[in-house]
Amino acid sequence: MANGGIIGKPNQASFGNNTTTTTTCTGSTTLTTQPGTRIINYLVIAGGGGGGKGRGGGGGGGGMICSTCISVSGATAYPIVVGGGGTGQGGGTYDARPAPAANGNNSSFGCCTAIAGGGGSSNVPAEAGAPGGSGGGGAGQGGAVGGAGTACQGNTGGSGDAPEGGPEIGAGGGGAGSVGVPRAPGPTEGNGGAGLASCITGSPVLYSGGGGGGGNISPPGGYGTGGPGGGGNGGATPGPGMSGGAGSAGDVNTGGGGGGGGYVNPAAQTPGTAGNGGSGKVVVKEINRAPGVWPMHQAFQNMKQGTWS
Repeated sequence: MANGGIIGKPNQASFGNNTTTTTTCTGSTTLTTQPGTRIINYLVIAGGGGGGKGRGGGGGGGGMICSTCISVSGATAYPIVVGGGGTGQGGGTYDARPAPAANGNNSSFGCCTAIAGGGGSSNVPAEAGAPGGSGGGGAGQGGAVGGAGTACQGNTGGSGDAPEGGPEIGAGGGGAGSVGVPRAPGPTEGNGGAGLASCITGSPVLYSGGGGGGGNISPPGGYGTGGPGGGGNGGATPGPGMSGGAGSAGDVNTGGGGGGGGYVNPAAQTPGTAGNGGSGKVVVKEINRAPGVWPMHQAFQNMKQGTWS
């Protein structure tokens, strides 16, 4: 070709030195871009939902948004909010219903908002898991369906709405990568939905896993495991007439959902307290990119990598 294989529209230059800023403290702050920055990549993780009590549903993972090649202005302050995790439901007594498991809190960068994970439901009364970035799981009791997830951010929580009998472990909360596992008997019953990986900081890191469902007295010690990406494990119940075990908290700065608390029957003392959701995170990478037109082979490589704009 006369032009030596040069092709394409002009590409906007950006001189951000590939600087990566990670914000982990919950609350509000700002990020001021470097003077030469015109393009960024960002990752926004919302706080995970808390788990429900007494073979309760796992909390949903916080919403996850990963965007690339976003145009910005240099030397400009952009608002950041990092959401905290939701509080897991307290034990109370078999019949008493304490405050429901709390949803997490939203995280945002600029006008982009990741939705908080939904709280898991409790076994008495049997309620639906809360909607969120990913929905909370339903308790291991008939009628407790999972909460809905947010499109492009997460998935639905697992349903506890199954016939009575069997292990009856609480359902797992949804994760960014997959739905929470329902109460249906099987080796993965009640597990939290898997999260998704981001490579914005270099090596892949998993975020926004769903919390595992709380265990029942049969089989003793059974529980749902937290989804990869920071989801907390559900609490186990050692056996009949014994207090339920506590669910584990979601991992800090992953947006993982909290694990559901273990079941307790009326003769025992207290249902297991559920785990809190993990806090969120915001990561911004200011991109270096040369101006002008590109060789054909470079344009092809950038198209495959999703960085051609």
